[in-house]
Amino acid sequence: MIYVSQGHELGIGLEVFFRSLAFFSKPEQRKFTLIIETNEAKKYQAFLESTAIHLYTFKKSQKSLTAESLIIALEKIKAKDILITLPTSKDQLVINSTQHFGYTDFFRNQFKTSLPMCFKFNHTYYAILTDHIPLKKVSDEIDLASTQEKIEVLRSGIHKYYGKLDDIYLMGLNPHCGERGLFGYEEEKIHFKVKNVNKVIPADAHHNHLDSNRKQLFIFNYHDQGLVAFKQIHGFLGINITFGMPFLRLSVDHGTNFGHYQKNISNISGIVYVMAEALRLQNI
Repeated sequence: MIYVSQGHELGIGLEVFFRSLAFFSKPEQRKFTLIIETNEAKKYQAFLESTAIHLYTFKKSQKSLTAESLIIALEKIKAKDILITLPTSKDQLVINSTQHFGYTDFFRNQFKTSLPMCFKFNHTYYAILTDHIPLKKVSDEIDLASTQEKIEVLRSGIHKYYGKLDDIYLMGLNPHCGERGLFGYEEEKIHFKVKNVNKVIPADAHHNHLDSNRKQLFIFNYHDQGLVAFKQIHGFLGINITFGMPFLRLSVDHGTNFGHYQKNISNISGIVYVMAEALRLQNI
């Protein structure tokens, strides 16, 4: 089964999900179970009448519908299932009085393991060593042990679902990989000591190593270092993917876009791509 948690009720997540169902057959739709609050389901009654998806509805009992839907999904999901999380905002991920700075941060705390943020397009993977944190804190969050651990989670996860990687490239934190300490010593102390990578390269030269015929993992140090490049190349056709849990978690690579709520004008290519990937993996 492919479970879908509803995300933020005032964002575009539910709208683009329902609109995307038109691209899938009834048998394909039946492989999805949407976990949605009862009153929110009523808002999309017209869509629901024309689809074959399974619904699990709940009555609101917490402040955040995102959190409530997510917790229900975790109670239901099994190892061979897939979870799709629709976009939300960080303020909706307060669970048991703990503020989580994104889905990945929540899952890391839930499963007590190292879970790097990762984005996928076809055979190319972009991973981020740190989460949504201020730039001034990035260097303090990166050390050799955690970097190595995250690389191993990524290697094993990609191998489990997609096969063995051909290349792994680690980006330097500083310009020009620090130039032997001229711009910083993180590369000398950490990056150049990491095992199981092909090469440490400057982030602004990673495109020179892209090869669509090879299965490649590019590891960046912080959010914008990797995501600016990924979104510039792939736009909405990217999957936010979490390896290292008992199940696979997928999401779109965009946010809630509150300004487009209930306007039915948002680009749905991202969620169509994610759903198609989930179905493909379920059929393997």
